[in-house]
Amino acid sequence: MTRLVAIDKSTNTTKNLDGFISTFRNNDSIGTVSVLSYGTRSEVSDLRLNSLSILGNVIDNTTVCVALAHLNDPTLLDSPNGNNGRANLLAAISVVAPWAYKENFENISRTVKAIKDSIMNRDDPTLKYTVYALNNINDRLETQKPNSNKSVPMPDKWRANCQAYVQNFVPKIVTIDNVRY
Repeated sequence: MTRLVAIDKSTNTTKNLDGFISTFRNNDSIGTVSVLSYGTRSEVSDLRLNSLSILGNVIDNTTVCVALAHLNDPTLLDSPNGNNGRANLLAAISVVAPWAYKENFENISRTVKAIKDSIMNRDDPTLKYTVYALNNINDRLETQKPNSNKSVPMPDKWRANCQAYVQNFVPKIVTIDNVRY
């Protein structure tokens, strides 16, 4: 992706990156997005950044449930880079917020509220990016109007794939209401 961006910059276009994203989306799956989501929470900084870069460009209504499941993982903050991982996952779901379908819109809203409610000190410098991402998601959700995607149910296949992913997520999600499909 970095090479494609460099090539595109030299030709003042986004053709190469757009082609990569389109090809990747045509071949991705919930499993692929799961790997990228785990990458965004990795202990390895380069893996986190590269995973987020790809995830932010390919996440959509068919796969945002994966990032939401990870955000509701009760062990997310147990690692030394848990806050970074959470901020990365929030950044990824912010991409989908303006056009999220009904179930995703509601799950994003509930997850964001739960995370906001869990933060005791919003001035904590280690949570700067998390707080920023939460506010950004709310702003992006608010761009949806009553007759936009937030009122449209997900297609059955998408919902079934998301429901299966959430139900089979390990460790078991205890805040399951935040990811209802």
